[in-house]
Amino acid sequence: MSKPSGPKRDAKAALRGDGNSDRAPPATVDLCPKQERRIKVISVGDAQVGKSCLIKRYCENRFQQKYVPTIGIDYGVKPVHIDQTETAVRVNFWDLAGPAHYRGLRAEFYEHAQGAMLVYDVADRTSFDALPAWLEEAADHGATPSIALALVANKTDGGRRDVSEAEGRAS
Repeated sequence: MSKPSGPKRDAKAALRGDGNSDRAPPATVDLCPKQERRIKVISVGDAQVGKSCLIKRYCENRFQQKYVPTIGIDYGVKPVHIDQTETAVRVNFWDLAGPAHYRGLRAEFYEHAQGAMLVYDVADRTSFDALPAWLEEAADHGATPSIALALVANKTDGGRRDVSEAEGRAS
């Protein structure tokens, strides 16, 4: 059987740069001259603890006063420069909806996360008490033991507290 000839053969040879083509090998172009890394951070916690508001405030510098429930998953991105260097990091925040009926959907997003925000509402004791279950869910669905965790006490400006600052810090 003979080797194919014509345009298909020439294109393959050009890509390999093996000299068996009339075409020059493609030029190498650096489309991303600055080094950019991506970090995947997930936010978990009960419904209505403020996960979406935290992400929107950080990524978009805006506050949403009206409660809009997350349907499944939401997403935010924040480019960050480290130590005033040229190294850029894109922090990708995955806002995972809190209600139990989204558990199957959330399961797809734990894997390969480098960080997790465990969010609770200081005026809602049950959201604080549920945090171990959120950690267990993350571990069950592929979050690595080395994931960086941030415990986030939210809605501290409301005046009422069911979880003290000391109790939150001790966790």
